[in-house]
Amino acid sequence: MSEWITDRLPTWQDADKDCEVLAPYEDGVYIHYTVIVPGQPWWSPNAAARAAQSTPPAAPAPTRVVTALTFDPDNVIIAACNDGTLWAKGLNGEWYQIPSIPQPEAPNA
Repeated sequence: MSEWITDRLPTWQDADKDCEVLAPYEDGVYIHYTVIVPGQPWWSPNAAARAAQSTPPAAPAPTRVVTALTFDPDNVIIAACNDGTLWAKGLNGEWYQIPSIPQPEAPNA
């Protein structure tokens, strides 16, 4: 078999109803999934089916993190973020960007 799995240990989800996976002894023999050791080749139909399922990509890490929160006189939430932006949550529940605090200009060199 050219699709032996060696990069991880099998789990109970990989095993069959008898808790076994295929190991490459002689023509192949089914053994209890907990007997497989790291690096030992093994295979199971369940593992092959799980590998064939497409997994959704992981959500990207947030790049904007709230560093401070406050309320304005109308109880609108205002958030200052680590990227220098300011955001307000209006009474309708929608977030919108508000002008940031002006920064001094760099002197001409």
